[in-house]
Amino acid sequence: MDDETDSDKRLVLHVGVHKTATTVVQHLLWDNVAQLVHRRVLHIPRFDTAKSIGWGDLLLETPELFAEQVARFRADDRYDTLLLSHEDTLGAPFVPGRATTYPWARRNLTALRELGGPARVIVGLRPQDEFVESYYLQQINAGGSLSFEQWLADVDLDGLSWRPLVDALDDLYGPQNVVVLDFDVMRQGQDVYLQYFLDSVGVDLGLDPHYPKLRNRSVSERGLRIARSVNPLLSDAAQRRQVRDFLQTRFSNAHYPRPVLLGEARRSAIRERYQDEYRSLVARPGAPTVRPATWSPRAV
Repeated sequence: MDDETDSDKRLVLHVGVHKTATTVVQHLLWDNVAQLVHRRVLHIPRFDTAKSIGWGDLLLETPELFAEQVARFRADDRYDTLLLSHEDTLGAPFVPGRATTYPWARRNLTALRELGGPARVIVGLRPQDEFVESYYLQQINAGGSLSFEQWLADVDLDGLSWRPLVDALDDLYGPQNVVVLDFDVMRQGQDVYLQYFLDSVGVDLGLDPHYPKLRNRSVSERGLRIARSVNPLLSDAAQRRQVRDFLQTRFSNAHYPRPVLLGEARRSAIRERYQDEYRSLVARPGAPTVRPATWSPRAV
């Protein structure tokens, strides 16, 4: 990898975006942490990066926490690679009054670069119309109760370009160290997408991309109606989690029709506006080749 500071030490940072299978990637890595150790890879799990990165704000408020994680890795002879996946690094999308989708991304990524040094950075992108709908449903899963139109009133549909985010990554890490993934690959199956992600890491992790566990399913139209009715009655995070798990199990879009949110006219307008730019970003040099998810155990 280019621009290294510490001989054979390398950092691989998966920074998002939200709703691009980050949860399943994180669980795949955590469930195989022993295999990663055999490969001399130190994986910092999501529940630890939540304490040192948060929504990117902790990189500025308590920078020593992430700096210490990197310093321990660099001082530990057992590991050659530090690998983490934390989509909240970019901050929250769709901040009212802000013109870009991730208004705090450049600020947060600048702090990440200063604290961690050079790295290979992976970011997954999703077509903007799908991203808008999926992130709204995530807010419902988290306990929200606004209608889609109420929530959409704070979203700038003229500011959905992914270009500012990718430009920030290129400026900070160098385009040769930035890998852009196309979430549309998920249409070919979760195993294919996970193979695609694993190929993007630049290190042979020796992991099986066949991962039958489904994570963070989206709710159906029926589930959405139930959630919007029930969520205002819930009093704490434990209750919200129980309702979310119930709806994802019994009322996901695997069982009932998906919600109709943007509608065909708005969906088509957004897709037409951004599709050329999107295609150019996900077809950048250095992107991994999409290939079938074939695997055979490798010696550790």
